[in-house]
Amino acid sequence: MPKGYEEMRDKFMKEGMSKEAAQRKAARIWNSKHPNSPVGKGERRKKK
Repeated sequence: MPKGYEEMRDKFMKEGMSKEAAQRKAARIWNSKHPNSPVGKGERRKKK
C-alpha cells in the first residue's frame, strides 16, 4: 500500500474510527486523488 494512504488511514484510526471505516474513508480519498493507482481489495478491471 502507498505510504500516503497508510498515513491517512492511521490518522483516521487515531481520531477514533474503527479500522474498517478508516480504510474505507482513506481509500475513497486516495482513489479520488490518484485514479491511475487505486487502492482496495483486488484489481480493478476495465470495461471493454
